Amino acid sequence: MYEKTNWIDGETPLSAQNMNKIENQLEQNTNDIAGIIASGSNDNGIWVKFEDGTMICRGVVTTGNVTFVAWGSLYQYEVPSVSFPSSFIDVPHIDFTSNNPSTEYNYCLEAGTYQTTKSETGIMRVVRPLATTGRIQIKWTAIGRWK
Repeated sequence: MYEKTNWIDGETPLSAQNMNKIENQLEQNTNDIAGIIASGSNDNGIWVKFEDGTMICRGVVTTGNVTFVAWGSLYQYEVPSVSFPSSFIDVPHIDFTSNNPSTEYNYCLEAGTYQTTKSETGIMRVVRPLATTGRIQIKWTAIGRWK
């Protein structure tokens, strides 16, 4: 843990007020970092565990060229479930980002997920209005409890 020095005007070559501001921010940053218990990565993504029991996992799903199937007036492709890099104790909240400005990943939007568990993302459905083939890249973030 960081121990703060209390600077006193007249005894410090720099302004004591400025030195105290610097040390206050250092102390705050040190305390913020101290909340992280562990972090790591594996083939499934990255994870960070916090002292309060919160865990954040992140990953990317990228496919080769896939065939979208008709779904009403649109086309869809269901990306199979993906394992989290570390398991949660409860089903986490998941956010997805699928719109990629790169022309390499030519699709419209991610329409949702279902069957989420403590250790997997569930199935991610990608929907597009016209083309029936393309590559997919979905970035996901899961936030939940590790303890």
